[in-house]
Amino acid sequence: MSIALVATLLVGCKADDEITITHFKFEGASRVFFEPGQTINVNYNKRRVSKIEIVSSPQGWTVENHDNKYLAITAPMFAGLTSEVIEVKGTSPEGNSNTAKLTVQVVKAESLSDKGTANCYIAPQSGRYSFDATHKGPSSESLTFADAKLLWSAPADAVYSVQTLNGVVSFSTSGVPGNAVIAVCDAKSNVLWSWHIWVADYDPVATAQTYADGSTVMTRNLGAWADVADTDSTSWASSGVYYQWGRKDPFVGGTQYMWTVDQYMYDAEGDWVGVKYAASSSSVGTINYAVAHPMTYIYGVKKSDYDWLYAKRDGSLWNSTTKTLYDPCPAGWIVAPSTTFDFSSEDVVGDYVRGWEVAVGGDAQSYYAAAGRRSFVDGALTNVDVTGYLPVGFNWTATTTEDDAEALEFSPTSIGLSSIYRANACPVRCRKVE
Repeated sequence: MSIALVATLLVGCKADDEITITHFKFEGASRVFFEPGQTINVNYNKRRVSKIEIVSSPQGWTVENHDNKYLAITAPMFAGLTSEVIEVKGTSPEGNSNTAKLTVQVVKAESLSDKGTANCYIAPQSGRYSFDATHKGPSSESLTFADAKLLWSAPADAVYSVQTLNGVVSFSTSGVPGNAVIAVCDAKSNVLWSWHIWVADYDPVATAQTYADGSTVMTRNLGAWADVADTDSTSWASSGVYYQWGRKDPFVGGTQYMWTVDQYMYDAEGDWVGVKYAASSSSVGTINYAVAHPMTYIYGVKKSDYDWLYAKRDGSLWNSTTKTLYDPCPAGWIVAPSTTFDFSSEDVVGDYVRGWEVAVGGDAQSYYAAAGRRSFVDGALTNVDVTGYLPVGFNWTATTTEDDAEALEFSPTSIGLSSIYRANACPVRCRKVE
């Protein structure tokens, strides 16, 4: 893989106001992570540099300049607790020089896919992690790609430093909870597949609950950082991310509780990126388009009967008994059926506080945040700040009707299953594969 260094060298005056500028141009982060013993070629683009020298390198590292085109950097065979710095000096024909610095560290990434591949991986809040990107989600279908990139992280740097080697994608988490989407691309940067990274200090197996229908269910929504209603902040953190029915890639919610402004998303360069929107059509409303455009919300139109799919409905995209290619849950988990959420007013506990605490089976109770939804007609967040009303909650199930799909819908006065358009985006609660 290639990582680029960036440095700018001012070389002095050629004439009165004319300045010659010498560059080492880096296209990515100035921090590179290595597996023990790994070699990475660090490319640079140079201008008006006739000589490049390795000024300093950490003990145990090998740094070689190849044809004044790239650095071949080999890490030592042991993981280090601290980062190190490599200094490189570029000198112009006129003899002016400056140095560029590259931070490097040996970290043995923890594999998240050893127990099974999926479209979503839960990563703890601080560390270096990796997953097998040679398969499309949970399938055995092979996937060949040219590069990997961070499409978005919310908040910024919840996930950063995405790299790839021999079909394995690695990344770092910064210590704050969040969500991100990492994609692999072809040589023209077209997205081939993408994965949701759920950054949370959360063990779904250890905390799972048994519901009345016998399902083993997570205690929180996909992408959520909490599962309580103590404050506006925890209720917002309990909402999780939003999915259009049958799609594998998530969309963010609001910036805070009861807000319709999207949570801020950032790319690998730290620049703001936003959700894109497109009306369903014969070219846009397809599975292939959705896979290639994971940041595009495909809203429904009358001709598509307000499904994001335009020509033909597909009730097989999610399934409550078999994990599908487009299932959004982590390995070992799938979207739950409607029978799991067949609640009534008799099942609610206490008062409506930004959602309901629900008696789910035996002595177990679980909180369902009133997180609203993204609208089927334009993708905007709705049902979260209607004047005069408390927010409404929705959670998708894997169960379809003839035209739509079933969701758990709840308000301050009611709770139960309803059939809604599949172009809506709602939170998802996963059940364990039995």
